[in-house]
Amino acid sequence: MSKTDFLSLDDNLDLDILFGEYTDTDPIVDSDDDFVLATVASDGQLLVVSSVKKSTIVNLNDMSQTILEEVVAYRVALFKGNIYSTDYSENKVCCYKSSGEPLWTFQHDDIVNPRGITLDKNGFVYVVSKSNNRVVVVSPDGKTCKTILSEADGINTPKAIDIDRETGIMIVSSKIRVDNDDREYETAFVYKI
Repeated sequence: MSKTDFLSLDDNLDLDILFGEYTDTDPIVDSDDDFVLATVASDGQLLVVSSVKKSTIVNLNDMSQTILEEVVAYRVALFKGNIYSTDYSENKVCCYKSSGEPLWTFQHDDIVNPRGITLDKNGFVYVVSKSNNRVVVVSPDGKTCKTILSEADGINTPKAIDIDRETGIMIVSSKIRVDNDDREYETAFVYKI
């Protein structure tokens, strides 16, 4: 993989809207007027709005909605009709059918406080592991993983990741420190996978 420094953002911003598929994170208000972090993913046919409390899936063809109580997520992605999620507090990566039925759950010592999640064209799941500064790839069946980037590669407190499935371009957010400056800045690195 080759790396290119992509852009710098203010240290208070979160890099969440990336390539072609819509991925965004905005606070939403639940029925108790408590703020709940929600994440949104769409593949053009389905739209998933998920939070640490529950998820809703919307069929974009007929606008029907289904609440999925069992699907809780910090971040979500969609691929071939399945929902993929990270569970930040439980250090898990999960895969569900669009009905909410669990297909697999994966945990590994290389995944600590997972944040962003995306998939490549072959169904490999890419996760940023915030607390140990890694990008980890989980196999499509959720049985194995491999760390492909780490602090040695400049990854620092990653929050977001995305892959353009047509070109194989991957973007990963990271913090950087500029020489002679005590502040950290958000940036993103671009890789060809």
